[in-house]
Amino acid sequence: MSPGRRKRLAETSLATIGSARTVLTGKPKGEAWRGLWVTIERDPAKAGGLGEVSKTIPAQLNAILGADVRVIVPGLRPILAEGGWEDTGERAELPLDWPGQPRWAEFRLLQRFEESTRTWVYAVAHDRFFGPHPHLYFRGNHDEKLGDDPLFRAAMLFNRAAAHFAPRLNGSSAARGNLATFEGECDFVMVHDWLTGPCLGLLPPSYSVGKIFMLHNTYDEQRPPEYARAALGLAASPLANNYGNYSPLEAAVYEAHVVIANQNYVRSLFQRDTFDLLLKNLSDKINQGRLYDMHHAISADYDPVGSPALSGDGFHTLSRPGPSASSARQAAALLDFKRANKRALQRQLGLEENPEAILYAWVGRFDPLQKGFYLVMDEVLGFLQRHRSAQWILAGSNSNNDPRVREFLEHVAAQPELGRVLYAKDKFINREAVIRIYAGSDFFLMPSLYEPFGLAQLEAMKLGCIPVVHGVDGLRSTVSDPEIDVLEDSDAPKEAVHGYGQVGVKMTWMNVPLYREAMGRQVNGEPLNHQEKWVIGDCHRKFRMALRRARRILQEPELRAEVMLNGMRYVSEEHNWTQIISRYEGPIKTAVAIGKKQAVR
Repeated sequence: MSPGRRKRLAETSLATIGSARTVLTGKPKGEAWRGLWVTIERDPAKAGGLGEVSKTIPAQLNAILGADVRVIVPGLRPILAEGGWEDTGERAELPLDWPGQPRWAEFRLLQRFEESTRTWVYAVAHDRFFGPHPHLYFRGNHDEKLGDDPLFRAAMLFNRAAAHFAPRLNGSSAARGNLATFEGECDFVMVHDWLTGPCLGLLPPSYSVGKIFMLHNTYDEQRPPEYARAALGLAASPLANNYGNYSPLEAAVYEAHVVIANQNYVRSLFQRDTFDLLLKNLSDKINQGRLYDMHHAISADYDPVGSPALSGDGFHTLSRPGPSASSARQAAALLDFKRANKRALQRQLGLEENPEAILYAWVGRFDPLQKGFYLVMDEVLGFLQRHRSAQWILAGSNSNNDPRVREFLEHVAAQPELGRVLYAKDKFINREAVIRIYAGSDFFLMPSLYEPFGLAQLEAMKLGCIPVVHGVDGLRSTVSDPEIDVLEDSDAPKEAVHGYGQVGVKMTWMNVPLYREAMGRQVNGEPLNHQEKWVIGDCHRKFRMALRRARRILQEPELRAEVMLNGMRYVSEEHNWTQIISRYEGPIKTAVAIGKKQAVR
């Protein structure tokens, strides 16, 4: 071990790895903000990263900044199943303009005070449009015939209803029934991802609020303007983009006073030429100083010291060392923690109990063209043949219902000696299972083709699971690997993670546009030219190189402990809620000021 590496390891303290629970005692300067968070993707209707963000950020804005941020969601089946809802008496009668549909639809507004997050939550209820659906997550439905797309139609109806109900929450409104209103006027409306982007343009002109859009992904469901006119209840068709469609995402960026997005993700968008109007709108926000960098914190559940998920079935929590504990003792305690949890995880999943086996984990959607799951599919079987002691855990859902993914999962599930597949159609595994997988696995795989930010890599690092990632976008912002980082462009923004040393393993950049195009042709059974064959082979070579470098880390216990400790310390210090919520003060202040200025006019 080099002297520099030994020094950094000695300076790393396990005492910083527990969850940061510090709460600011005072409110920010000026008034306490009142805001409405509009979202379709919220736990339990959507598990995973965006569902977690939608549940925790409003609650943390309230707890840390003394704000009053409330949430409005569609009344989907899992949302209403939580119970405790009361009818506010508020109704919205919205006209419909689809063949074969009633001319009007009445939406009810329900409310509950969510004790777990100390947040008021409102649900827009309609038994036909929202009630039957477990979620409104969908991709690839491009039907142009009006009325043939129930999920898109439901999402747009939610935007209309949310925009109608929002002004009723002001304390000065003539609210009916027992509606819990703000103690004053709402200051801002924050919409979460493209699904709720249209809400900003539907808010009444007299409703003077700051408008904030959180951009998580540049994929959106574009529709012909006439379709959008009917779905959104507009008097005239909205303007079409260069593809002849209406884009909820482009509309949201245009309507927002402030956009919050990961700077590396936005930077990567400007290296493409496929999002012409979107890039123009983003460029305008950048030039106006109204685009803010986005980072997230993770739930306190991912705490190796105190997580309840690690307190039974043979799983172990991590003992917090005293202030005088040597670096060697801290490293030994961490390696013991991983060893014990690996045995417990292997036992729980029916894998061979072998502490020397290298255990790789995939947790998340088996999405081939965002998360890079085709890379894993094409490597896992050959890898296991070359490395007999290696084990793989694939946990998640085939939410796109990709037939090639389904065939692969069925093949692996039929051979349990190859690994364990935790797979439930259209469901995500629960948090306890995720925590145990991270705590017991050596490496977490995230070879995403694009990743606007990502939370899973942070959750894995917090539990000592070293991430193996493709160094793009949000993964570039949160995972440092000095061997690969020197290959990045010199004008890449300097991120805090680079001050912590190595926290993971990165793949060198892939040619994502060519890879996606080549894989699309391969999946469709079309012949590939020489360049397409080469780019697929090159991407697999880079993935194999990253896996090889990861294995080498396990062969050096001191290096392994250093990388794990670096990652755990980084997440604890940079991605705790007190640290992250402070980043939201700037965009909220800017949006509120613009909203008030426009109201004066």
